[in-house]
Amino acid sequence: MFRFLPTIREEYRAIRDAMRLREVGSWRNPMEMLEYRMVPLLTSLVTIGNELSTSALTRGLDAPVRRTSICPIGFHWQDGVALLLCIAVIICFVLSTFYGW
Repeated sequence: MFRFLPTIREEYRAIRDAMRLREVGSWRNPMEMLEYRMVPLLTSLVTIGNELSTSALTRGLDAPVRRTSICPIGFHWQDGVALLLCIAVIICFVLSTFYGW
C-alpha cells in the first residue's frame, strides 16, 4: 500500500504535464478538468493496482504455507573470508588515497 501512494502522485503529475502540454483542461472549466485528468488517472490506477495484485499472487504472498528456500540461508565461513577480503581492499584503498602508496 505504501508503494502505491507515491505512484498515485507520479501518475497525476504525468497526466497534468500531458494536459498542460496540450493546453487542455484549465481551472476555468472544472468539469472538463475533472474529465481530462481524473478519468485517465483512475484508469491508470486500476491498471497499476491489477498489476500489483497479480505480482503479489505470483510471488505467493497469500499462500497459506510457510515460504521455503532451496538452500539453507546463513552466514558461513566463506562469507567471513569474503567480508575480510573486502575490508582489506577498502583499507588499502583508503591508505593509498591518503598516503599515496
